[in-house]
This record gives sequence, structure tokens and C-alpha cells, in this order.
Amino acid sequence: MGPPPEEPPRLSVGNPVVALSTTSRPVPCCSLQEAGAHRGVSVPADNRAAPTRSAMRGHPEPRRGVGEMCGIAASYPVDDAFITAALRAQAARGPDQTASVDLGFCALGVNRLAISGLDGGHQPLGSADGSVVVVFNGAIYNADRLIERYGLTPRSGNDGEIIHFLYQRYGLSFADHLEGMFAICLADLRRRELVVAVDQVGIKPLYWCDTSRGRYVASTLAAFPPELRRQVRRVPPGTVWSTSGEGRRIVHEHTLQGALGDLLTASVAEQLPHEVRWGCMLSGGVDSSLIARIATEFVGAGAVETFTCGTGSSTDLTAARQVAEMLGTKHHEIIVDPDELPEIVDRVVEATGSFERWTVMAGVGTYLTARAARQEGTKVLLSGEGADELFGGYDEFQEVPTPYLDSMLLQYQADLGVSECLRLDRCTMAHGVEVRVPFLCTPVMRHARELPVADKIRTVNGVPVRKWALREFARTLLPAHVADRRKEEFTNGSGLTAELRRIAEAMFPPTRVADIVAAHPSFPVDDPFSAWFFTRWWEANGNSLGDNWQSMVDRGLFRQQWSIYHQPNGRDFALYRSAPASGKGNAE
Repeated sequence: MGPPPEEPPRLSVGNPVVALSTTSRPVPCCSLQEAGAHRGVSVPADNRAAPTRSAMRGHPEPRRGVGEMCGIAASYPVDDAFITAALRAQAARGPDQTASVDLGFCALGVNRLAISGLDGGHQPLGSADGSVVVVFNGAIYNADRLIERYGLTPRSGNDGEIIHFLYQRYGLSFADHLEGMFAICLADLRRRELVVAVDQVGIKPLYWCDTSRGRYVASTLAAFPPELRRQVRRVPPGTVWSTSGEGRRIVHEHTLQGALGDLLTASVAEQLPHEVRWGCMLSGGVDSSLIARIATEFVGAGAVETFTCGTGSSTDLTAARQVAEMLGTKHHEIIVDPDELPEIVDRVVEATGSFERWTVMAGVGTYLTARAARQEGTKVLLSGEGADELFGGYDEFQEVPTPYLDSMLLQYQADLGVSECLRLDRCTMAHGVEVRVPFLCTPVMRHARELPVADKIRTVNGVPVRKWALREFARTLLPAHVADRRKEEFTNGSGLTAELRRIAEAMFPPTRVADIVAAHPSFPVDDPFSAWFFTRWWEANGNSLGDNWQSMVDRGLFRQQWSIYHQPNGRDFALYRSAPASGKGNAE
């Protein structure tokens, strides 16, 4: 692909609502126009939140609207049967709109959950000259800044309208300029190429496979017919590639500099929705409490809704209730019905496409929270996910020799797309709810990676304090007992571990576990939990994904290390053994 043009392409006024076509050419459409080309067409003044105390202190205002949580699909060349089946399989991801377009050389499809541009933000999105058509899943947090930088006027309020403009200007480097969580399929009609891109963490999933009939792309494994699933691979995080064979890693053009508090506050502000009802997932721990507390700075405590899930004995319920009372949020408690858990486990295994122990166990609480939120009319939830991987929050981190800790943290971060982010995406989108993760924006991640080890785990009065830097910032906004609350696994804090163990051990006694291990020796099954989840997964998938565990890992469908489930800290020891020393040995 040639060098980027010196000037941005001149966009003429077009239809702000994308017109879809089932013919070989899309109806030309435009979401962005250059400021001045049609003066007076802009976002209405009442479509932006009034400045609050934080905004007036220099923090950014909440965005006018962020995000398109969707299921997307593409085929190259056109395969109407695949697109139709994929959209049907992904219907839960986008209840607000289902659409597809036949472009002659490829086809695109989308199930849309509208978060921004509710009236005119339909997908697919096309450029004014009809040469670029886009479907995307996710949220572009810096869309407003990019629109202002290039002197553009938004037409639909859909964040994705910036994508085709950047592609026409920068080619395959377009994603270098995007901050957010996204999976993108873009059709270049001039070059007759299909381009895909995934954010640097892999927060939004995308899968692909090549067959004798062509290349297929979709948001979920379930979108692919069973006979193709053995060939399906995950698109690696932080990559852009084209059917022409070109590909590259995403390299961000710049990173905002500043203190952790400023960067996290800016991230929360950029991710607050404007056009739909939203809330915060709240466990009462430092990460989720901090996100909820920052959110109140922009909209006021009474406008923030919080959601907590747990059993009657849950420590999270008690801690979250105290935080919610302190912040003055509208709080919702989801009390787990133990009798419902077997069915919920089935739904979580189906939604995640996984039998990985912690993915399923934590997924139960996530699934129930998203279900309750949707029943309340909530479309977006903010989560504190990612803080432990960035700042060293897990118990095992303090047992790793200092020179290896940064490498180990990077490995945990690399796994997010097939672990925590996969769970969040699949279990919430099963109910048409989007989860946003302010800790995983690029500026905060870059800041965390540049922190010395001593600021992540610091010994205070002889006691190692994990996430020390984050807790120090939290102390400026939260009471000490919240900032210092000890890390609990989500399933422990919610009380789910004990309930799930009771059911698992009753359903899968040692003899039955042994039978499953003997029948499937290549899979990591060795206890009642893994036997239960694997059995449900196998019943749904059989050998359609393959009968070799390692091949699935190699294709990016599961994370590499499983020994953590065999013995305490086993996974981390394996990582430590394989990780190079970072040379930052400035803490013990």
C-alpha cells in the first residue's frame, strides 16, 4: 500500500444514515464532513453533558456518546450463507439492528447494540465516495479529539465514522491513531481488499479462518459452521492485516503523559456514555470502587448506578453496599439462587465457548450481573478489570523474584484477550450489555508498564503491599479501608466458589472425573470443576474445534498455561521459568 496522502481526502455531504444495499455496490454514504463544507451541521448543543466540577478543573468532559457493541462478520469473497448464519448465531450481541451488505468481492454483516448515534448511527458505515465500507465492534474513545484535530463535523454520532476517514488518509496505519477497544472489518472497494484490525489488548474478539471457498471473519466461534471450527484462529491483539497479504502491528502515534490519577480520570471520562443508561460493576474492592468514585465526579453520585452480585454469605455484598452508601449511588444487589447455578454454568460455557476454570466460575457472576443490568434497562457497565494485571494485584506476584516480575505482568496482560476480557465480553453481550474497562486504555497501560517494580509491590512495615501506586492514588478519593481492602478472587468474594464446589463435587465424584480424564487425555481435566465445565463444553462442541488441546492454544482460542489449576502458583512458576529478566530489579 502506498504512502499516506499529504492532505486528508475531501469529504462531501452525504446521507448521515448509512443506506444498505444487497447489490454489488453500496449506496454511497457519509458520516463525516470537513468543517466548513456545510456550516451549521454539528452535534446539537444539548447533546453534551454540562461541565461538572472535574471538567472545570481541567479533566475532560464525558463524551457525547461512545461505542458500538456489536457482532460483526465478513466473507471474502461473498458468501451470503455464511453471513446470514453468522449474524443469526451472534444475534444476542446486537439486538438493535441486523444488517449486511454485498460489495461484490466481499460481504459485511453486523448485529448492532446501539450505544451512540442512536437515531442515525446505523452500520455498515461508508465513506462519501463509496470506496470504503466499515463494520466495527467496540468504542473509539478519542473520536471527538480526532474529529476536532482534522476539522471534521460529525453527522451521526457513531464513533466508527472516523475509521474510514483515517483509513483513506493513512492506509493500514489507520489503527495507530485509534484509542479504544475495537474489532474492525473494512472493505476497500478500490483495491478490492478486506482489512481487519483488533485493539492492542484484544478486548473485542475477532476470529478468522481460510478455506477453499475463501476467508471468513466473525466476532465469535459460534458464528462459524462446525465443519470449519478446527481451522478457526483468533486475530492476534494489536494487529492489522489485509487480504492482499499486508499486515502490521499497531503502534500508537503518541501517549498522553501525566500522573496515574489524571490518566485514569481521563479514561473514565472518555468512556462514560451519554445517550444510554449505564452503571458500574462494584465489588467493594479498590479497583471497582475507584472507577465508581471517579464517575461520580462527572455526573453526580445520584446519577451513578452500581451492581453487585453474590450469595447470602458474600463479603462483596457487604463491602459494595458500604461503598455505594458512601458514594450515594443507586445500588442494585443480585442475590444468587444456588438452584439456578447448573443452568447458569451451561449458559456461561455456551457464551464463552470455554471450559477454562476461572473463566467459567467468574463468568457466572458476570453473566448474572449483566442479566440484572439489562432487566433494569442498563446498556453499559464500567468495570475495574485489568488493574491486577497492570499493577501487580495477585498474591502470586509477590513470590516472583523481582527481575522477572515485569515479564510476568506482561504475560498476564497478553493473556487478557483470552481470559478476563473474553469472559467480560461474552457474558455481558449475551444480554446485550457492553462492558468498558478504563484501566485498559493505552495511556494507563503505558504508565503502568513504565512504573518501577517498587511502585507496584512495596514492602510497608514488613508487609508486601500489592498495587501500591494504585492504592496510594485511591487514598485521595476513598476511605483507607476501601483503598487497602485485600484482594479477593471474584468467585471467593461473591461467595460463588463454595456453591459451585458443592454442586461440582456432587455431580462429579472422583470415579467420574477419572473416567473423563481417561477418555480425553489431551485436555486439562483433573478435578470436579474442570470435569463439570469440560463435559458441558464437549457436549456443545464435540470435536468440532479439534481433539488436540495444544492446537487450540496455538490458534489463540485458549491461553497457554494451565498448570495454575493443578497446583498453587504452578502457572506462575512456569511463567517465571520462561520469562527473561527485565533488569529492573529495584525491589524485593
